Amino acid sequence: MAPLVLCQRTKWLGLFHSTTSIVLAKVTIALRVYAVTERNKWFGGALSSLIVIQFSIGIYMTVTSALAPLEQLPNINLDPFKVCTTAWNQLQELFFLNVGIAFEVVAFTAIFFTARKPRHGRYPGIPSLLDAIWRDATEYFLLITLCDVLSDAFIIFAPRSISGLPGLASTMLVPLMASRLMLSLKKAALEPARMGAASIMDNPGLSVMTRSIQFSSRVPRGFPDIPGTPAGTRVYEGDVLELSAVSRTPRKDGPGYQVDIPPVSRSSSDDLLVARGLSERQRRPGPT
Repeated sequence: MAPLVLCQRTKWLGLFHSTTSIVLAKVTIALRVYAVTERNKWFGGALSSLIVIQFSIGIYMTVTSALAPLEQLPNINLDPFKVCTTAWNQLQELFFLNVGIAFEVVAFTAIFFTARKPRHGRYPGIPSLLDAIWRDATEYFLLITLCDVLSDAFIIFAPRSISGLPGLASTMLVPLMASRLMLSLKKAALEPARMGAASIMDNPGLSVMTRSIQFSSRVPRGFPDIPGTPAGTRVYEGDVLELSAVSRTPRKDGPGYQVDIPPVSRSSSDDLLVARGLSERQRRPGPT
């Protein structure tokens, strides 16, 4: 009796865990796609509906799968409680997998159209948030969709004993790719603040096209005065400055460089961009 109880718990919890892992990973991806597409309700609604449908199908299949009987041997009842088999209906399995494929297609389409939008004010050579999500979403889409398509083929044509192998690979890959996507997004969010200053520091006399720079929210509001600059010069969070040409000179009061920016949209000659270490800060006359 004990092996049968263990079998019952293992089968049911294993199926429930697989379904839940996939759905939770897709919820995370759906929220990210919803944010990246600027809260597009159509994409958000479509992804949410697909998640609910797939989760409902998975729960139904998990609950009903324990009712499938084992083939009985003469005079031997191997499974009197009929709990140790996983005989899902083929149509249910195909429906479950195809809903998953539909989710991948909708998410990939949302990312594609978002990444194709014109993006202004980007640094050349600096990976942006959309670049990172585009790269990882492409890998995610190809791997997971391939697993789901193979699962369809295995269910229809392969022997029952190996029909679940692509599904197992998909179960492992979905949380893995979702985690990678989240880490890449975090890295991409921090990249412009680091790479922007580094690219200026590594290129003396750098000449750049006119563009806007939005400084990182990590720059503290009301940054204190820096020695060697006009009195009252402070750093402000969220400032935007139009640039046309840049030149740099070594700082005399510490490491790094002072980057002189001829004013374009401002009349003040004190508009400066200071690259210290691996950060960028706009400097402008502030309140004394």
